Amino acid sequence: MARLQPLELGDALADRLVLTPACGLAGVAADVPTGLFATLRRIAARLEDDLRRG
Repeated sequence: MARLQPLELGDALADRLVLTPACGLAGVAADVPTGLFATLRRIAARLEDDLRRG
């Protein structure tokens, strides 16, 4: 982390900028996205069931 330099994009983008592993500026362990997507699939299924029941 000490090697990262500020992007100097200004305050206007500070709250809207998201760094992802795809951009090469942020790293994440490979199992993290897999777990997140699995959780999202479970939640989506539960929400669909709840919406069907009304």
